[in-house]
Amino acid sequence: MSRKQKTSIPSAFLRFTSLISTVSLLLLGALWISDDVYHFEEDSAEYRQEFLEIRKGEVRHEVELFLAAVAKRRGNLEDSLRENIRDRVDEAWAVADNLYRHNSGRMGREDLAGMIREALRPIRYNNGRGYFFATGLDGVEQLFADRPEFEERNLLDMKDESGKPVIRDMIRIARERGADYYEYFWTKPGSPGRDHRKLAYIRHFPALDWLIGTGEYLEDVENDLKAEILMQLEQERFGDGGYLFAGTLDGVALAGPAKGKNMLAATDANELKVVQELIATAKKGGGFIEYVMPPIEGITPHRKLSYVTLVNDWGWIVGAGVNLDAVEAEIARNRQDIMANSLKHTAMLLGLLGIVFLGQYIAARRATARLRDGLAVFMDFFSQAGRFGAALVPESQPYTELEELAATANAMIDGRLRAEKALQDSEARYRRLVDNALDAIFLADRSGRIIDANNEACQSLGYTFEEVTSLNVWDVDIHASAEGFGQVVDMLNEKGAAMLQGAHRKKDGTVFPVEVQTTVFQENGYLLVLGVARDISARIEVEEKLRQSEKTFIQLFQSSPEAILLVQTESERIREVNEACVRLFGHAREDLLGKTALEAGLYARQSDRDTILGELLRGGEVKDYELQMRHRDGRILDCVLSSQILDIGGERHHLASCHDITEQKKIQEMLIQSEKMISVGGIATGIAHEINNPLGIIMQAAENLTLRTRPDFPKNREAAEAVGLDLGLMDSYMKARKLDVFIQDIREAGVRAAFIVRNMLDFSRRGESRRTMCRVRDIAEKALNLARSDYDLKKRYDFRSIRVDIAEEPDVPAVFCSETEMEQVFLNLFRNAAQAMASAPPPGGEPRVEVRISAPRQGWVRVEVEDNGPGIPPEALRRIFEPFFTTKKPGEGTGLGLAVSYFIVTSGHRGRIHAAPGSAGGACFTVELPVQPGSTPENAELRHAQTPPSSWR
Repeated sequence: MSRKQKTSIPSAFLRFTSLISTVSLLLLGALWISDDVYHFEEDSAEYRQEFLEIRKGEVRHEVELFLAAVAKRRGNLEDSLRENIRDRVDEAWAVADNLYRHNSGRMGREDLAGMIREALRPIRYNNGRGYFFATGLDGVEQLFADRPEFEERNLLDMKDESGKPVIRDMIRIARERGADYYEYFWTKPGSPGRDHRKLAYIRHFPALDWLIGTGEYLEDVENDLKAEILMQLEQERFGDGGYLFAGTLDGVALAGPAKGKNMLAATDANELKVVQELIATAKKGGGFIEYVMPPIEGITPHRKLSYVTLVNDWGWIVGAGVNLDAVEAEIARNRQDIMANSLKHTAMLLGLLGIVFLGQYIAARRATARLRDGLAVFMDFFSQAGRFGAALVPESQPYTELEELAATANAMIDGRLRAEKALQDSEARYRRLVDNALDAIFLADRSGRIIDANNEACQSLGYTFEEVTSLNVWDVDIHASAEGFGQVVDMLNEKGAAMLQGAHRKKDGTVFPVEVQTTVFQENGYLLVLGVARDISARIEVEEKLRQSEKTFIQLFQSSPEAILLVQTESERIREVNEACVRLFGHAREDLLGKTALEAGLYARQSDRDTILGELLRGGEVKDYELQMRHRDGRILDCVLSSQILDIGGERHHLASCHDITEQKKIQEMLIQSEKMISVGGIATGIAHEINNPLGIIMQAAENLTLRTRPDFPKNREAAEAVGLDLGLMDSYMKARKLDVFIQDIREAGVRAAFIVRNMLDFSRRGESRRTMCRVRDIAEKALNLARSDYDLKKRYDFRSIRVDIAEEPDVPAVFCSETEMEQVFLNLFRNAAQAMASAPPPGGEPRVEVRISAPRQGWVRVEVEDNGPGIPPEALRRIFEPFFTTKKPGEGTGLGLAVSYFIVTSGHRGRIHAAPGSAGGACFTVELPVQPGSTPENAELRHAQTPPSSWR
């Protein structure tokens, strides 16, 4: 816009003051008129509110008054019904009594009953609903006017819908009280179902031993009341045209202008669903609603206020309404008066505004003339100062405002000169900084053309500055493209900055990897992209070597056969484990990482953890520390642990390797046990031979004493007669003094000692019995038969009372063994089970022995003998197969049974036998035999299949 087209300050001042005057007068007039309108609207609102409150109170009072009358009638409804049916029954009883008294002398009982029955049958009341019935006290129906097909039938077992014995209850009332009311659910003529509530009154008729009664359905009585109430409601009127109305929740009008019509879909002039709104308001507990009366025949639409509420039991809405158009007509008349006054006020304001404009114009002309002269002087002076660069003299200005403006102009010119010098210095400093940077710096425009670069960028690529600034970004970076650069610019616009990976191509064609920090900024309205590139060739080489080193370490770590854990020393949390560790302890890798060894449950004893951690913190390493660890399934593992402190990433860690020696310790225990057996065997042979000679003399002497004191032997009698001895008296004396019992005890002790000697000899030398292929089940069954007939066993426990189950897997092969020796093994196991259950009865009540025969792998047969007795104490489990070790009371066991069995199985048959706690709480003995003599029991896979390591002792 040119200077001539702009408005001058005096003109602007004149226009501004004129505008202020006009707006002020108009605002004053608007406030004046608005105040009148406001007070009118306020008065109108108060009048309307007062009118509404009065009418609301009126309609609500009428509805509540009407509902109170209805509630009172409903409250008296049942009392009226009771009085009505009692009077009816009394009338029927009087008819029956009159007929009986007048005809009993000339008619029989059956004829009298028929006469009374037919006299009562046609009687009806209450618009034909009411009828009479009569029932004999024996339950036979005598009169059923509504259902004659039930007459002459015994209805004692008839029940109503709720299960009440109706006829029996009525007979009981007639007998006990003579007459009374009875409520039940019954059928209703013309209505389906048997769930209609009915109230009956019955009275005993002694002449025929009947009960006579009648009843009325409560719903019929209530319907009669509803009809009466609706008739009364239609006649109710109040106030200026007020009336009551009623309807159902389905929208059907029961009383009012739309009686009999379904008005659910009716809408008023404002599209309000009037009836639906009335129903919703009633369901919420009642309330008021304003609406326009919908068009109904004979009624002109008008605004209406209604109060409506709900009659819950009947599903009705009842309300009252009044016309609101009267108050609005009065308010409209008052509004017309206000508008007439407002026009008068507007004319007065316009006249006043004209006078103000005239005075304003004269004053503004004089003020603008003086202002124009002062501005002309200032503009001439300012023009000269700007043209020649001289400073302005503020004191020479005619006005204070112009003096301040001159001083400001001087400061502005001085500031501009200083800013230009500072900008030049900053650009020189920026150039030095960029050119001496160790990273390559590029500046590109939005199209991807490089417009600036530092010395490092040119040297790293082998280009001159002119050559670099003639290239595009994708000429330098082999991974970039025109389309891709545009996408990068869009991404930087969104995020602001980004670190990108790329590869730069030198002038000689060689390529090297770079890491580029990029960002965008605006300069003079143009978008520029700044990139700082760093050669990362050396870093990538180092990272690759580190990755290879880590890969090698991980392969060695994971492939190690020893269990290895890497633990953060301060927190004791596990950072890494190898596969051998997962296999050893049974925990998944994810379950161990992040937990301490205590949290994971790896230590069997916390004292081991305290000792290991203390040694690590004091000396930095632990070597070959023997401890017990715990498997996930609870098994205890014997292990040897070594650990050493490491520094990883500035944090102390310790690397722990754990070697499982559980199997090694088992083998050591087995070797010790075998050595015990060998040494004890040599001792047993010598003892057995030394004991046999005197034992034979003792048994022979006891036998001779028995034979030579018998009175029935001829030689004994001859010798006695020769010396004058009475054998009969001597026999009586021996029995009186129990000498015969003593001799028998000597014989039994000798037999027992001989049995012990024979076991010792069996234990000490390898059996020479003939070996054949035998089925293990047959051997077990023979041993079971021996146990059931064993005398010593019966004396303490009847084996026949023990339940023995033998289970054999299919296709179990025969075993090359000595049948008699293996019978002895199974018999010893059965003996031990029976004696254990005799000492402590099983908690389940029934003593039980299970024999399980299986083939765990090719070439081997396993036999498990398990009882549900008290089990073997842990302290005795380790010594269970030692000779002469027993947990029985003195005299009940020799301690050789299991030792001999161990010798027969291990040395005689190259098998193995061990004991463990049973699944039912008792003991479980496992015998494993090779099918052929060439098989060996040391196979590791078989050991794992036989029993969990924690059960070996």
